[in-house]
Amino acid sequence: MNRLGKPLIITLLLTFFVKSSCLSQNSIDSLLNILNKDLNDSVRVSVLNNLAVQYSNKNINESEKYSQQAYELSVSIKNEREKAKALHNLGMVEFYKGLRFKAMDYFLEALKIFENIEDKNGIAKESNMLGLIYQEQEEFEKALEYFFVCLKIRKEQNDKDGIASINNNIGLVFKSSGELEKALEYFLKSLKTAQELGDKESLGLYYNNIGYIHWLRKNYSLALEYYLQSKKIREELNDLQGLTNVYTDLGNLFVAKEEFEKAEEFLVNSYKLAQQINIIHEIERAAKGLALLYEKTGDFENAYNYYQKHIRLRDSINDQKVAEKIVGLKMQGEFEKEKKMKQLQQEKLDLEAKRKLEKERSIRNMFIVGALGFLIIAIIVYRNFRAKRKDNQLLSQQKEEIVKKNEILNQQNEEILAQRDEIEAQRDLATEQRDKISSQNREITDSILYAKKIQQALFVNGEEFSKILPKSFLFYKPRDIVSGDFYFAVKKGNKTILAVADCTGHGVPGAFMSVLGLSFLNDLVNEKGIERPNVILNQLREMLIVALKQQDSLIEGSTNNSVSIKDGMDMAVVCIDEKNKQLEYAGANSPLYFIRKGKTQIEIIKPDNMPVGIYYGDVKSFSNNTVNISIGDTFYLFTDGFADQFGGPSPEGKKFKYKMFRHLLSWLSTRKMVEQLPALETTLKEWQGKHPQVDDILVLGFRI
Repeated sequence: MNRLGKPLIITLLLTFFVKSSCLSQNSIDSLLNILNKDLNDSVRVSVLNNLAVQYSNKNINESEKYSQQAYELSVSIKNEREKAKALHNLGMVEFYKGLRFKAMDYFLEALKIFENIEDKNGIAKESNMLGLIYQEQEEFEKALEYFFVCLKIRKEQNDKDGIASINNNIGLVFKSSGELEKALEYFLKSLKTAQELGDKESLGLYYNNIGYIHWLRKNYSLALEYYLQSKKIREELNDLQGLTNVYTDLGNLFVAKEEFEKAEEFLVNSYKLAQQINIIHEIERAAKGLALLYEKTGDFENAYNYYQKHIRLRDSINDQKVAEKIVGLKMQGEFEKEKKMKQLQQEKLDLEAKRKLEKERSIRNMFIVGALGFLIIAIIVYRNFRAKRKDNQLLSQQKEEIVKKNEILNQQNEEILAQRDEIEAQRDLATEQRDKISSQNREITDSILYAKKIQQALFVNGEEFSKILPKSFLFYKPRDIVSGDFYFAVKKGNKTILAVADCTGHGVPGAFMSVLGLSFLNDLVNEKGIERPNVILNQLREMLIVALKQQDSLIEGSTNNSVSIKDGMDMAVVCIDEKNKQLEYAGANSPLYFIRKGKTQIEIIKPDNMPVGIYYGDVKSFSNNTVNISIGDTFYLFTDGFADQFGGPSPEGKKFKYKMFRHLLSWLSTRKMVEQLPALETTLKEWQGKHPQVDDILVLGFRI
């Protein structure tokens, strides 16, 4: 986010609290005194929420404590309005901590309650906060959607102060998306309303924003006029931080106009004032402006000195942001992990109980079989013993020679019986081990089949997939019972979001990764409304690193005494905008193939060469690519299973490879989509022959 981005959002929030919640320490003390009295629960929960608001810009820990107490009490007494207020306060706490996604969950939950009880003021407040978060994430359409909801309500309430503030927010979104005309339109609306109200604090900010838009459009005379108006008001209010901002803007304006003496005057004043009040990002801006000024005037020594200061301060700011982001990701990861674990915990307990019952039943059956076997052997031995004793009594009456021969025969008979008993014991042991192994194999197979049902339940079924993409096919062939490849499809209004992914490994390990990936995609797209492919990949990478605790290897490094989880996934994500006839694509080691209508030449958009997950190279944001689409264009998303399959005429076999795969798709593109799937299946079967399948296979094709 640029100069008018994240710092200005925080400034606007602080201004809101100063204007709408400007209570003194005596007011907080009064609320604490009221809280210590004997109150009914309805009054107590209201006091707790008010205390949370008052502490929000003074002591964030105290604000969190009173917000949590208010939430628990409101749930206990079933007061939905106060519950929604407590959720909003908890969201503000997480917002100021930098945990934007955790804050978003609180705001969304509060918004649902306010909508249910038809509290328009609450709806406007939550919509504004959600708009600010989406603006930070550069999800400009979602940000505008929430801001316009808030603006509509403020107009119905004739809340001019709120109308001015939200118009300014809308202007910031249009400025960030490069729509300068619309940005100027909404900034001017904010200015007009603030002039009617006589709100000098806001006028200083709005004049500055309008001046900045004129500066971007190189209309320097108008930019100077608005900057000077902002400067005048901020000097009257003794707004030191605002003055550092407008001084730097004026300095940069005079540099552009090549009025270097005036530029130096304003930039030096801004630099000194920012140092005096210790505003680091304003010191950095002023140093950067001075470096550019001295470079243009040929004072290279000063240019070098201030450039070094700018670089040092910029790196310090970036290091602080990275540290805050790492802490935020850790806490956000724990929140998301707890949320998902609660959902799966009951299923795990049920499965463990079932396994325990089956194990106890198997042990009982084996014990019964063993006892019966032992009893049969004992009966046989006893009968043999009685027979032998009777024979010995008869033989003892015969002659000594016969007795001696019989003793020899009896000795041999005893050896034979011992050998027979040993053979029978070994046979029983082998039978028992065979039954045990068979039982274990059944348990393992049943568990994997149950995992397959869970995985398939997360996939979009065939009927839903056909509704989302009528002209399409899906070739999905796991190597084992469960798969490490997965797909995702959802239609939201005029937009369709698709994803194809190949997780680390296949079989059960790959299936666990696919379930995790599908769960996170569902949360990002369906719950949080993110639609841009590169933002989806960026957020999914952060969530996966936290969920697998891979951030430890990023912070501490890999050592011989530690194990780093390097699991991840290759993925391609597309967003089809039917209304604007555009397709957006972002890829992690997974390209996009497409063929224009009437042609057979495959065009390729290459992916970013990094996975979704831990990566020890140059980690950066995934690229977002836009393609204009027409009816009849054909697109293909796939994993590496088809191209890596061994087969062919030679006995040892060789890989199918991507070159032959592209030729195959080019040939298939002239056919209808319903005819392409059987052709792919036949080609793979003929190529594979008697060779085993080496990997999971997934190919998704669709036609506009």
